[in-house]
Amino acid sequence: MQKIMIVEDDDIIASSIKKHLEKWNYDVFVVNDFENVLEDFRLYEPLLILLDISLPYYNGYYWCQEIRKESEVPIIFISSTSENMNIVMAMNMGADDFINKPFDLMVLTAKLQAILRRTYSFKKTQNVLNYHSLTLDLLKGVISYHEDSIELTKTELKIMQILFEHAGQIVSRDTIMEALWQSEAFVDDNTLSVNINRLRKKLDAFSLPQLIHTKKGIGYQYIMKTYIKDHYRFYLVYLVMIFLFDLILLLCDVSISLLYYPTCLCFFFVIVYFSYDYYKYNNKIKALKYALHLDHIYLENISTPENALEDSYYSLIEKIIQANIVLNNQKDTNYHELSDYMTLWVHQIKTPIAGLRLLIQSGESSPHLLSMQILRIEQYVDMMMYYVKMGHMNQDLKIGHYKIGDIVNGVVKKQSLFFIHKKISLNLEELDEEIVTDEKWTSFIIEQILSNALKYTKEGSIHIYMKGYTLYIEDTGIGIKKEDLPRVFEKGFTGTNGRIDKKASGLGLYLVKNICDTLGYPIHIESIINQGTTVSICFEKKPLIVE
Repeated sequence: MQKIMIVEDDDIIASSIKKHLEKWNYDVFVVNDFENVLEDFRLYEPLLILLDISLPYYNGYYWCQEIRKESEVPIIFISSTSENMNIVMAMNMGADDFINKPFDLMVLTAKLQAILRRTYSFKKTQNVLNYHSLTLDLLKGVISYHEDSIELTKTELKIMQILFEHAGQIVSRDTIMEALWQSEAFVDDNTLSVNINRLRKKLDAFSLPQLIHTKKGIGYQYIMKTYIKDHYRFYLVYLVMIFLFDLILLLCDVSISLLYYPTCLCFFFVIVYFSYDYYKYNNKIKALKYALHLDHIYLENISTPENALEDSYYSLIEKIIQANIVLNNQKDTNYHELSDYMTLWVHQIKTPIAGLRLLIQSGESSPHLLSMQILRIEQYVDMMMYYVKMGHMNQDLKIGHYKIGDIVNGVVKKQSLFFIHKKISLNLEELDEEIVTDEKWTSFIIEQILSNALKYTKEGSIHIYMKGYTLYIEDTGIGIKKEDLPRVFEKGFTGTNGRIDKKASGLGLYLVKNICDTLGYPIHIESIINQGTTVSICFEKKPLIVE
């Protein structure tokens, strides 16, 4: 059972904690002699201490300091003094946590368990390894034997960790190198040999029998087995052919003495070829194993093909590498695009947030103004959401028959506060046409266009109407220069007039264009400086005609 020591002068609190912790199978000791807390600590040897600040004779800070002089046992302060200064002092004295009175016993238990878990379960088992009388401290990077200690390099420490964790077992060089590569200690076979020899010399200082034994031939045996497995048919056929050749000659009354030399010569060529072929096979296996440790595989790391089969595999690997390069480039492109968009989006959303903050600081209680800022923030959040969804937009579509008037009316109601605030009149004609579309994405398109119209219209009106299946949104705003019109759908482009308005970021129309292209809706913009802008979207689906 894990020992918990309670240093609390309130009997009710101390007994309540004791009873609760005992239900969780803890061995709990409550201090009664507050003049000799340190002596009780030495006798009881708890794994954790619950310590009050206000105590008879000496306060909790004093006892925390005294305990810290000889132990790193976790200490949790429990106190009714919740001032920040008391918490800071407790932590500076060496406390691990601080709980204010009154508190929940379940919360206390959860914190206690978490600290015990971190302090003992993790720290002892993961950071300190033992083998007989040897201790390997992974944090300090030293190996100790009784009173003697030896400092290890990062690579040596990792090698010893692997050997400690597999004590008594045969650990292959490949296993060690794989673990070293994963820990970013990129060593080859020769470097590994150098490090193991250096370790042996360091460990000799302990005057112990040889700790690291080398089992020679394990790797070579494995490669030899795989080589024989891959080539035994060839050599078997060759041996059968020699046997048949000798048999035929014997049947033709050729003396055995005459067969001796050609047979030995055949075996000699077999051994020579076998040795040469095994040498090449061994180098290929080592090259492939080395390539497996690399984060990125290049063709230079793979042996040159020597036959048609290897050439086919080589071509296949080349295609996979090229496809992987294309995929990584696409990921980089997508990441940079998202990063650029996020930068612009953050710049844009800061404006309504700043406005909302100023309204709150100034004590402005107008619900209309506050609602407008919140609505702007919601619009920018929607903008980000639709941007993220745009990459897999086809999976999010719900196509159906909708009245364009219902969609437009919903968007206008949402933007009503801006119409009222800016005193801009709305001329909304009857829109009875039924279109085949996705209601959510179409609403977003119209909302972005209408939002732009409101943003750049200082006075006047906005006119919304339809001709056939084409929706028109006209405003009497500042307009767009002729030379800027071809670029209005580019990401981040605001144009000369857009830069006058500090809130412009050039994201809305970029999204609108991409969504319209995906849905198959042609979009067109016409504008005259200081007279206004007209945006038209054609919702008519043209039939596919095959002759």
